[in-house]
Amino acid sequence: MALRAFLSHSSLDKERFATGFAKRLRANGVDTWYDDWELRPGDSLVDRIFKHGLDNADVFVVVLSANSIDSKWVKEELNNAAIRKIEGLCKIVPVVLDGVEVPAVLRDTLYQEIADCDSYDDEFGRILDGVFNQQTKPPLGQPPSYFAAGAGQRAGRSTPAEMFVLRQMVDLHLADSELVMNRSHFERIRSDGELTEHQFNKELSRLHKKGYIREWDSGLLITDFCRLTPHGFIEALRVFGTDVDSAKRQIAAFMANTMQDAETQLSSGEIAEGATQPVTVVRAFLQVWEGRGLVKMARTLGSDGYHVWELDPLFEEEAA
Repeated sequence: MALRAFLSHSSLDKERFATGFAKRLRANGVDTWYDDWELRPGDSLVDRIFKHGLDNADVFVVVLSANSIDSKWVKEELNNAAIRKIEGLCKIVPVVLDGVEVPAVLRDTLYQEIADCDSYDDEFGRILDGVFNQQTKPPLGQPPSYFAAGAGQRAGRSTPAEMFVLRQMVDLHLADSELVMNRSHFERIRSDGELTEHQFNKELSRLHKKGYIREWDSGLLITDFCRLTPHGFIEALRVFGTDVDSAKRQIAAFMANTMQDAETQLSSGEIAEGATQPVTVVRAFLQVWEGRGLVKMARTLGSDGYHVWELDPLFEEEAA
């Protein structure tokens, strides 16, 4: 069944607006009750307007103008519609001409103003939205890749884009713990995450200030070359769900038990195998412990180039 609307207006506004407006409503699927089409000689005005018109309307469209604002008929129709609105029987859609002030009974109702009665296509579209209770929002698209991939992990005030960039850097580091990331890596991360260069550089700056990454060389910018810091890599793993505290205890316990003999040395590969942890994680902890003076080690070229040759007496506490 077509939606039924009652058009309340002043007869003085018929020629300049009301008749054409009523025709446009009907042309757009609104079964409009308009007095010129509904009233015949001999009809009871009260019966036809209130019982057959208003009482059957789903929507009450009232044209408020300099002519109608003081009209007794319009006031009566509006009061009747206000009661039906309170009872949940109809919706009121006010249309304002001549810049008139909206009556108090409609102060809580959004209205549509029309400045030019000969040209109001956009305004009419919004009125139809109100009549049919439709939203004209643009279709909802997909979020950028960086948001969809990064929204699941948040650390403090980190943004989804920041988490996306960090996740990609962690994956690169897991594949090669000695990797220095350069512009080719950055371009791939930006492309995969649908990030602009400006967005990406902002996230690099955030990660740098939080200690996750550092410049590869003090004379170069982080936007040219950078790498994850050992502590940053460990904390990133924590953010992404790895039980790094358990991993640390396993690594430290294996080292402490194996190196009780002062002559024993361990390579990072041997530690990774004995503690059943990825060698990249082992190397990160070794660098952190070296910085704290808990281990002494040497570095050599090759995939197994971290060699621990001494543990500080306090090192055993790392396994606790």
